Amino acid sequence: MRTTKYSLFTLKHIKSESDSISSQLMKKSGMIRKLSSGIYTWLPIGLRVLHKVINIIKKEMNDINGIEILMPNIHPFKLWEKSKRIDLYGNELIKINDRKNRKFILAPTHEEAITYLLKNEFTSYKQLPIFLYQINNKYRDELRPCFGVIRAKEFIMKDGYSFHIDKKSMKKTYNLIYNKYIDIMNILSIKFKIIKAKNNHMGGNISHEFQTFCNNRYYNKNKIDFCNEKLNIFIKKNKISYKNIVQMIVFKNKKKFLGVLIRGDHKINKNKLLKIKSIDKNIKVAKLKETLKIQKYNLKKINEKILLIADKKMKNMSNFIFFSNIHKNFIINMNWNKKFPLPKLKNISNIKKNSKKEKNIEVAHIFQIEKKYSKCMNFNIKNNLGQKKLIHMGCYGIGVSRLVAAFIEQNHDEKGIIWKNNIAPFIISIIPININKSYKVRKTSEYIYNEVKKNNIDVIFYDSKERIGVMFNNIRLIGVPHLLVIREKNVKNKEIEYQNRLNTVNKIVKIEKINFFLKKILNI
Repeated sequence: MRTTKYSLFTLKHIKSESDSISSQLMKKSGMIRKLSSGIYTWLPIGLRVLHKVINIIKKEMNDINGIEILMPNIHPFKLWEKSKRIDLYGNELIKINDRKNRKFILAPTHEEAITYLLKNEFTSYKQLPIFLYQINNKYRDELRPCFGVIRAKEFIMKDGYSFHIDKKSMKKTYNLIYNKYIDIMNILSIKFKIIKAKNNHMGGNISHEFQTFCNNRYYNKNKIDFCNEKLNIFIKKNKISYKNIVQMIVFKNKKKFLGVLIRGDHKINKNKLLKIKSIDKNIKVAKLKETLKIQKYNLKKINEKILLIADKKMKNMSNFIFFSNIHKNFIINMNWNKKFPLPKLKNISNIKKNSKKEKNIEVAHIFQIEKKYSKCMNFNIKNNLGQKKLIHMGCYGIGVSRLVAAFIEQNHDEKGIIWKNNIAPFIISIIPININKSYKVRKTSEYIYNEVKKNNIDVIFYDSKERIGVMFNNIRLIGVPHLLVIREKNVKNKEIEYQNRLNTVNKIVKIEKINFFLKKILNI
């Protein structure tokens, strides 16, 4: 690929430095662009990486006889009513109506749809077991989208579903996929751990979660994050500890407002919050336009107008800084019962942001669902004895777009991303120095480019007019693992320079031996 025919979309600076490392680097390297909160466009560089990750997952699934399908993302409302997950998912479901006012949802997952499909297709135990999978977009109305593609409203998942005549068969396939997921993480060179997890509204009793280690931000679906750029900049600029911040997050609670106060270095635990009787399970963070009236109130008046709940850990705080998501300004030297009455105190927080326990990203989750969906949809098949049996089911998900971000969290430096060969957008970059001034440099660069392409290696040829520093910065930012630098002084000696993205060791390579050299370093 030539840069004169290809847009890199790299950025020198981004608007916010307060986001996760992966989100920052994906924006700067030209992998993604934000369209709206939690909604992203995948640009050419990002899409190349995404496709390589998808191909690795497909190969591993096909190796265990997984059959790929593609299901619709618009599901009839009634289908989810049958499984009784309409209420369990609550406001996380994105609901739509067609022109005839029929109700649908944008699917966050496909258990109902796949069970409905096979119920109408399969009639004999001889057709089982079967393992079907897809790689598709999913939709979830995240309470607070954050961390780029790690926590988004629209995201890409591989979800698989296995169907069995008995529990023994289901467990066999479950263990097979469990081990394949380990293989996938190892192929992608991602550090991870596996933990036993709760099945929650998925059904069944056994599940395992695959978590990747992250030294920066983290994601946990039971926590409510209040990600605010203005707050983070204020903290950095004034070198203030999060421990001295009290932030108020205003929610829509039924038709009323609810103000929840939490210390700056803590998170709201959604499960704890929803146990409070006066709070509806479908609360949402209030939008600014919804809070126009209360934005005008001072703190004392707000205490009179809306329900306020504060975390118990803040009871003895003094001389703190107050910040809210509706006022967007900072009030310093605050004390309870002076400018602001102490609200009702409840235990609603999680452990601190910087706890090592939380610095993980969930990238995959597998479940032994058993009979939950076959029971609610009356999906049964006669066994070899002619007896009708409800189908056993397993469910296996991988967050594909989240895997990309998780890899970046673990593999980067101050220059940019450090890709492995198997998922790099380009494996080799050709950087000609003064290509427009030197005929020898251009001729040699064209020759090397054609030789690399003959070996079916993904290559980016920097043939556009750019300053030397810009070329190197862009190539290192997007994480190309191997660099071939063409300089006139080397070309005169029939040589080129090789650089590795991971280290600073440079090698001089004879042009006539370039194919042998590349095959050796790339192990092809």
